[in-house]
Amino acid sequence: MRTKLVVSLSVCVGILGLWAAVISATWGQWIHSACHLSIAILAFVYSVSLYYRRSIDQLEARCKQAEEMSCLHLRTIKALALAIEAKEQSTQGHLERLFAYSMEMGKVMSLGDEEMEALGAAALLHDIGKLAVPEQIINKPGRLTPEEFDKMKIHPLIGAEILSHVNFPYPVVPIVEAHHERWDGTGLPVRQEG
Repeated sequence: MRTKLVVSLSVCVGILGLWAAVISATWGQWIHSACHLSIAILAFVYSVSLYYRRSIDQLEARCKQAEEMSCLHLRTIKALALAIEAKEQSTQGHLERLFAYSMEMGKVMSLGDEEMEALGAAALLHDIGKLAVPEQIINKPGRLTPEEFDKMKIHPLIGAEILSHVNFPYPVVPIVEAHHERWDGTGLPVRQEG
């Protein structure tokens, strides 16, 4: 009886051992695979975060470059506007005043960023067409003759033509072209109404 019990226990222990070994091998392999999977997931997440960080850095660099280009663009416009104003002796400070008034009106009208930029650039460049008007007409102290006035009144069209060659990211040309028009249609140069 004792021998049968020892044999039975030996067989049970062997079966349990074998079963434990199979489970251990299966679970061990699973645990081993889970560790590899976890490491792979962590590596993937880290790679994605590095890519995201690089993308953000590149985007920030591009934004900074665009902002610098925008500032350079505005400084160039202001320099050109001051050169235009220097030609006309009687209107010193006109551009700064018109720019300030235009910006305030744009705010009152709740214009968007692009419209405000267009308005600001047009305010500074509205008289660029006067570059084509002789200085003796621009700086004449008295009243202009009809011939002189004909030359002066087309400066909005000339300005629009000059600026049409500049690829502005916003609509400057129509503002410059219409800057002497009036609501009632009595303005210049094409008597546009409204």
